[in-house]
Amino acid sequence: MSTVIDTIKERIDVVDFISAYVNLRKTGRNFVGFCPFHPNTKSPAFYGFPEMQSYHCFGCKASGTVFDFLMQREGLDFRG
Repeated sequence: MSTVIDTIKERIDVVDFISAYVNLRKTGRNFVGFCPFHPNTKSPAFYGFPEMQSYHCFGCKASGTVFDFLMQREGLDFRG
């Protein structure tokens, strides 16, 4: 049975959502840019993976779904 969270994850494209916060450029099937969670480096290490609807930074190891990105970016959590 699908939860509300699963439904939202299915309907929101992670790359489109992250693009509101990070300048991404297409590289093959994925997207790359500078990570918003750690100081900029000389080369982009932040990747958006549209096929998996996830992101990962190879610099600071931040990764997850659209919810994880928003929670980390805005300092939010799911606690009531």
